[in-house]
Amino acid sequence: MRKIALIMCLFSSVSFANELQFSFKSPAFSGNGYSSHVLTVENLEQTRKQKMMDDRKAAAAQAAADARNTNLQKFLNNLESRIYATISQNIAAQLFKSNGSTSGEFTVDGNTMQ
Repeated sequence: MRKIALIMCLFSSVSFANELQFSFKSPAFSGNGYSSHVLTVENLEQTRKQKMMDDRKAAAAQAAADARNTNLQKFLNNLESRIYATISQNIAAQLFKSNGSTSGEFTVDGNTMQ
């Protein structure tokens, strides 16, 4: 029994216990690095908002492009182009007649052009 008590006395005097310390890991609670934490959160929120705005703009642009690429819209664009080409050809034919003349005239909405 004496031996056990002696051994316990030797070990108890040699061992030192550290004080237990608790600290929060989150900077929101501990205060350490709080400003960096707030800036990081703000940056994440701003990036997310910007991405959502960019996604909405891209979706609107895609919808507009899809509306321009329908078969009806292609037909109307082609028809309009042909009408303008025909009008241009008629104006040129009236201005520069086939008899060698380099002058002519045409009327648009009651206005005569020479």
